[in-house]
Amino acid sequence: MFTTMLFLALLLLPTPTETSYERVPNATMSQASNVLTLENSIHGGQAESEEDIVSYVATFIEGTSSNDKMIEWEEDLWIKDSNVNGVMYRGTKYYYSLSPHMSFDPVSLGEVAMSNIRIINKNAEYIIYTLNK
Repeated sequence: MFTTMLFLALLLLPTPTETSYERVPNATMSQASNVLTLENSIHGGQAESEEDIVSYVATFIEGTSSNDKMIEWEEDLWIKDSNVNGVMYRGTKYYYSLSPHMSFDPVSLGEVAMSNIRIINKNAEYIIYTLNK
């Protein structure tokens, strides 16, 4: 099952180019395979720009943003920089978790608790969130 999840996660990633490589610290695969629980409800306050935020972050999720480079998480495992470091939009950093696939965002890695985030949008494919201030 783990091999299948890894294969599916890799299918979602664009093919890296020679100029897009960067080494990042390693994490265990068990950390990376944590999946967000959907216990939090979507909070208000983003009504007028939620659609813009989702549209912008979705370009990184779907691999259509040319600003998203691939980074080497561990040997032979390349992931999107945006999945690890988030996406800046109008001065705020947004993160996404791919549901139910392997994801490398702060919540999926166990670095941030669900109680410390504000969910902007969630659907069957991903969750977009920002950290509470």
